[in-house]
Amino acid sequence: MVLSTPFNGGNGGNGQVFQIEALTDIVVRDFGVNAVDGFLEAGDITTWSVYQHDGFLSSVTAGAGLWTLIASGGAVVSAGANEITYLNSGLSVSIAAGTIEAFLILETSNLVSYTNGGNVGNIEVSNGDLRILQG
Repeated sequence: MVLSTPFNGGNGGNGQVFQIEALTDIVVRDFGVNAVDGFLEAGDITTWSVYQHDGFLSSVTAGAGLWTLIASGGAVVSAGANEITYLNSGLSVSIAAGTIEAFLILETSNLVSYTNGGNVGNIEVSNGDLRILQG
């Protein structure tokens, strides 16, 4: 199953921060991003690192030890503007029902487009299994 957030763009940077609230027990197998901006185009090669933090994002600021690297490396080809570029990360992150995990996806070789959110913790999208919360 794929649950996608909006690909409106409007901002760019080296990473994206968001949270997943599990409504049922789930396993995250991969992430997809909007891997296009003024520097990165369809077909370009890019590399990524994925970090995880246990718990709600408001408790995270910055610094060593707050984030755990869970996937990195591997060249990924951008699918183009407003298309999902899967990271092919090989993840298997279990999230128990009723818990929240924060994720940081860093693009390590270029910039990436993302959509601005409102407040940390607002629900961006949801289905019967999970909620993706703004970071």
